[in-house]
Amino acid sequence: KKKKKKKKKKEEKKKKMSRKGAESFRLFGHDGPYKDCMGVYHEHSSETRNGFVLRSVYRHEVLPVFLYWHSKDQTWALSNTIGSSKCWMFSPDPARKPHLIVTPWKYICPNSKEWREDDRMNCEPRMDGGASRKEELLKTQLKSDTFGEKFN
Repeated sequence: KKKKKKKKKKEEKKKKMSRKGAESFRLFGHDGPYKDCMGVYHEHSSETRNGFVLRSVYRHEVLPVFLYWHSKDQTWALSNTIGSSKCWMFSPDPARKPHLIVTPWKYICPNSKEWREDDRMNCEPRMDGGASRKEELLKTQLKSDTFGEKFN
């Protein structure tokens, strides 16, 4: 009986996430140590209060990476653990949605452990649910081949 309940809860959660209204965003522009974290993020869960959605958590479509609002630090953060203060990238912009962020992002340099600003990083909404990571990589590879650059 417990297994059936757990299975039913999982199915309900999947339905909830696959609903038409789930948001997707594309992070792009960072060419530094966390460039693999660029790509499409889909709504993973939402923080609600009195039925009102405060902010959502977004998950990378391929990697176990999350984009979330860290309420204690008052920042948008990118990490492999939702809610962690130990993140790789953050923006102190109080925007309600990631695509509204205008304050530059910062990332931690893996070698020096210093925070560096990246004003090229941006976020845009995806109305089509986002292209697959495979498509994104293929586009990048084709671009690289066209310009004779090495693709990593």
